[in-house]
Amino acid sequence: MAEASSTSPGEFTVTCARCEGPVLAQRAWAGLEVQCPHCSSVIRVPQPSDDGKPLRSEAPSLSPRRNFNFACSRCESLLEAHTGMSGQTGRCPTCGAGFVVPYLDPRTGLPMKVDIEDDGQNPTPMHAYGASGQQAPRIVRAPDGTAFIVCPRCESANDIDANNCQSCGVPFTIEGTPTVRTIETDSKAVASLVLGIVSLPLFLFFVPAILALVFGLLSLRGALSAGTTSKQAIAGVIMGLLSLIFAILAIAL
Repeated sequence: MAEASSTSPGEFTVTCARCEGPVLAQRAWAGLEVQCPHCSSVIRVPQPSDDGKPLRSEAPSLSPRRNFNFACSRCESLLEAHTGMSGQTGRCPTCGAGFVVPYLDPRTGLPMKVDIEDDGQNPTPMHAYGASGQQAPRIVRAPDGTAFIVCPRCESANDIDANNCQSCGVPFTIEGTPTVRTIETDSKAVASLVLGIVSLPLFLFFVPAILALVFGLLSLRGALSAGTTSKQAIAGVIMGLLSLIFAILAIAL
């Protein structure tokens, strides 16, 4: 939303109920909650008047609240909030960065940019469970000396080197924390697997096999940089290679 200046036929002026600042709104925004560019408070845009006079903004609705995910601008960890938390300060549980919970863009419905507090310090990994006391994953040792991790959510036993709970997916380590990069890597891995499967019966057509290799290698590169592996990407690359081998043999024979 922009500050008020001269209005066009599709725009009208709204006065922020908190700071009295003039805000230029579009008629399509009537009834929506937006952020004041002067004081950053949330206001509800009223219905435009016929006489074109400035209108006072309405109070934002307290319900229903909408849940949404956004990424930490410093470490790319996925965080969750609801619209009632927008504008409040928070701290990333993975890297410790301070930030302001973003508002949703009324035009796209997506979170706005997350501004990170400039504390002059490097990221300090400190996953949320590391300071959560009894809610942290517990390492238990069996009578035979075997150690395993007990999930704080579902109480299931997991391998001692597991990054996530095998039953409910709760992250145990920073490596297991979902980030924007891991989601992109996973989507490439899925694409590689699907294209690899399709390429086998259609091995005479090189395109599916080549795409399976490209997406698979991109996914593996992202997984290696994150210190993980992707079985789906590996399977996609193998099937893509087999498809190319079958095609070469068919052409040669």
